[in-house]
Amino acid sequence: MYQETSESLQSSNIVSKSCEAASVQMQFNGITFKTRLQLDQRRQKTMHSPVRHVPTEILGEIFKLALPTVLDRDDREDRTNIQLVSKRWNEACLLVHRLHNGLSLTDLDQTVSYDKIENWFKRAGNVPKSLEIAMPYHNDCDNVNSICRSFSAAVATLMAKGTVLEKFTLECAVLPCFQRIVSSLSETIDNIQAPRPIPWERLRSFGLRFTKVTTSDDSPDPLTTILSNLPPNIVSLELYLRDTFEARDPAPESLCYFPPAIFQQLTSLTLLCNWGGPMWLVRALEHCVNVESLTLDFEDSPWSYEDDADADRYRRSGILIPNVRTLRLRDAFALAMDVLDFLKAPKLAELDIHFSTDDPVVDLEWQLATPVHAFVGRSGCDETLRCFRLRNVEIDAGELLDTLNGLPGVTHVTLEGVEATGPDDDSDTGSIVDQLSAHKTIELL
Repeated sequence: MYQETSESLQSSNIVSKSCEAASVQMQFNGITFKTRLQLDQRRQKTMHSPVRHVPTEILGEIFKLALPTVLDRDDREDRTNIQLVSKRWNEACLLVHRLHNGLSLTDLDQTVSYDKIENWFKRAGNVPKSLEIAMPYHNDCDNVNSICRSFSAAVATLMAKGTVLEKFTLECAVLPCFQRIVSSLSETIDNIQAPRPIPWERLRSFGLRFTKVTTSDDSPDPLTTILSNLPPNIVSLELYLRDTFEARDPAPESLCYFPPAIFQQLTSLTLLCNWGGPMWLVRALEHCVNVESLTLDFEDSPWSYEDDADADRYRRSGILIPNVRTLRLRDAFALAMDVLDFLKAPKLAELDIHFSTDDPVVDLEWQLATPVHAFVGRSGCDETLRCFRLRNVEIDAGELLDTLNGLPGVTHVTLEGVEATGPDDDSDTGSIVDQLSAHKTIELL
């Protein structure tokens, strides 16, 4: 009866009778009661949800996987949003040391941010800590109100009396900015009489990058200026020189001095440089007798050299890097594969080649097998090389297959963003995997 009454009232403008209104109201109350019951049931299920019984420690591990190791401003906002979900989620975030051991800053103030940084790292406990500071671009280093001065003073304070860091990465606008930081550090040490060794002297890993081309009469030998002021006890160095000086082809010998004292103690080295010729590479690597992990980052720049007597000599003998077990070529053009002609790594276990997306070379006839096999043969690392990684490249399928078949000792192959093209310009990566999977572990990403 309710359905007939309801339909007739909904399809017309007739005024309902009192009995009809009462019937509709009674049915409506019943529907409302059922809806409330359903909502109560959902609340009850939520109260007993398995998620509520996940231990706080497990929640913290999940949050750690959801956020990067080093948190910048946006990442810290994401972490705050997680904390605001509930009291338990907030407790889980505060319990995980790994959510507080890495910090990236671009807005550094000498007083306020110093205290915030110290409080942040206190939550990391004894976990090794990492700090990245990027100085905003400016061109008024000598100005009294320059941001360079406030940043330099703040960095100097952190490095003189702040938390002991495992890794410190510094991005400067120009070379004078780094010089000012070093000068401020010396002044700060004298003023506060900090106990030695200070955090700067206890750094184990240091990264230095410049964002602006800089050559001036005040710094006729900028590389020496940089390398003579590095933290004294580092074992890992990331040095980005691409935009530090105007590109030189080849790099003059006066700019190729790398102090033995620093480079002999390194176990990990990352070099980014777009200088032409092999001499900067020779000078940088000739003292790297303890380096186990070497990364050469070309940052989307072609690398070339003049076929002169020096190049021919080092190409024949090879630059010996005796203890390197992992060699990475990053953002390289196909032509930069010639750099392997100058290297000799007898203990190499992993070769990782990452090509640039900006490589203008689209001809698939370039060779990968020849330089790789020649490098492995010259190094004599046939028995130690176990892992080969190739990333971000389009390559002829036959060339790729020849490369991998010529590395019989390799047991693990990673192909990431690799398109192997067959005779009909069709992807043939799957066929290569099928042919090699019986002898090697193939990972496609």
